[in-house]
Amino acid sequence: MNKFSVIFTLFLIVNQVFSQSEPEKPIFDNVVYQVGDSIFFQKSLPVYVSISTGEGSKSYNLKSTMNPSDANPFYFDTEGQNFIRSKWAIDPITKKYTSPKREILMPVYADGIAPRTRLRFSNAPRYIINGIVNYGVGLSFTLISKDRVSGVKNTYHALNGDYLKYSTDNLAVTKEGENSIFYFSVDNVGNTEMTKLSKFVLDVTAPVTTYQEKKGTVFEMILDNGEKTIHGKKSQVILTSKDNITGVQKTEYSIDGGTIKRYLGGNPLNYNNLSDGKHTLSYYSTDYVKNRENKKTKTIILDKTPPVSDLTLDGDQHTNNYEYVSDRTKIKISSVDNKVGVKTTNYDVDGGINNKVYIGPFSLSGKSTLREIRYNSEDHLENIEILKIKTVFLDTDLPSTKIRYGKPLFFSRDTIFITSKTPVKLIANDKHSGVKHTNYRINKGQTSTYKTPFFVLDEGNTVIGFNSTDNVNNKEIQQSSRSFVDNTPPKIYLNFGQNKIGKEEGLDVYPNYVRMFIGATDSHTGTDKILYQINGGDQVEYSSPKTIDISEKGAFSESKKYTVNVEVKDKLGNSSSKTYEFMVKN
Repeated sequence: MNKFSVIFTLFLIVNQVFSQSEPEKPIFDNVVYQVGDSIFFQKSLPVYVSISTGEGSKSYNLKSTMNPSDANPFYFDTEGQNFIRSKWAIDPITKKYTSPKREILMPVYADGIAPRTRLRFSNAPRYIINGIVNYGVGLSFTLISKDRVSGVKNTYHALNGDYLKYSTDNLAVTKEGENSIFYFSVDNVGNTEMTKLSKFVLDVTAPVTTYQEKKGTVFEMILDNGEKTIHGKKSQVILTSKDNITGVQKTEYSIDGGTIKRYLGGNPLNYNNLSDGKHTLSYYSTDYVKNRENKKTKTIILDKTPPVSDLTLDGDQHTNNYEYVSDRTKIKISSVDNKVGVKTTNYDVDGGINNKVYIGPFSLSGKSTLREIRYNSEDHLENIEILKIKTVFLDTDLPSTKIRYGKPLFFSRDTIFITSKTPVKLIANDKHSGVKHTNYRINKGQTSTYKTPFFVLDEGNTVIGFNSTDNVNNKEIQQSSRSFVDNTPPKIYLNFGQNKIGKEEGLDVYPNYVRMFIGATDSHTGTDKILYQINGGDQVEYSSPKTIDISEKGAFSESKKYTVNVEVKDKLGNSSSKTYEFMVKN
């Protein structure tokens, strides 16, 4: 078959499909059309030219003397602008040629060509099959007309019926199936365009897809909710699609809302890559003009996986670098199966030769070290779970705590002497899971949680009890430390070697050879230093190997008033001071 035969065959097919004939077409007269000063003649109309000397005066028809048949009437020879002319213009006042000379041109437009109209479809998919144009949902059309001379007067169209005057763009097409649009335009002088015809098919109906399960090796089980479960990997489904107009372009599906895939006809779907449980198959078809079927769904339930076991820790536990447990921690293994139920759960510790059947929670024992628990379950269909391993660190060691006293501090006769300003620090350590908290108690007071160094305020013998707990609640045996809190400064004593000889200005008066003796006592740690100062002078240590004692030098030989400031410190830095004022006379 040659190319011409193919085209002719398609032409016959199209015209056999579309049998509608053109409705009665309006007829338009050829006319003269004037707009403003512009005059438009339908080009086939006769033209008569006459002249007169004024309005209302007698007019005289012009003739061609050389060829009388060329005028009255004559016909415009040029499409578009034509001129009736006189050679030179005369000034109406001077009756002379205008300067510069100019020709008199009186234009008239001849229009013998009909408008041209173009049909434009929009807003719908398009597909051509066997020479027939098919459109989908949303189809509308617009007619665009142009005329070169007098302009388009009206455009007419007939969509599956009589002619209507076209006035609005984007007219909707709603009739499904075969459609014909006849259309043409007419200009302002009556030139009528030859009728144009567009034939097409509107398809707004989506395909229909049917689901069919292919027979195969399956096992069905009625669940509590009445649903069926298909066992095995050989379950298959065939999807069959049909469309009545343009035909099915593609069928698509997805499982559990996943990636949309194209269904290849004749190749059944299988579920061998699906996990155990409920799944949803969604599927639909689309035709060649993008009409898409509403999504259909099918619920599928599969059971082809083993049970699932989970090991949990109940009681003491802490996670850092490892999961730490104590010998009090209960280890629980729970197992579930999605359909037929668990038959047994087995476990071993540290790779034991014989697996144990799990019947209830168990604990670990022994030294602190890493322990490995392996476990799995089997259902009644002999689906065996992959072996699982849980590694924990068994921590059975107790934490340890040390006490450290800051300054001031004095140690004597197996006794630690401190003051209420001495910071007490607790240092806790744990080898494995780490210290959770440290508690302490002063004497029989309330137990507190140690956070920062603390102070013992009450004076006297003190017992500090303390211990630590690690992160898996291994608790240290109670520890204690004894100390004595000394907040009392020394007592100062002052004596003169001679008796006073009188009193003056309210002060005792001593002779100029008098000597002063300074002493101090401390009940617990003893005196560390005695310092004195005379009349605002330098502070001097009393009875120091580097100084002359105040009682040995003539410190009070001048007759005047004396002020002596004395300060005494014990070995913890507790200090007291006194000021003595007296007079010396010769």
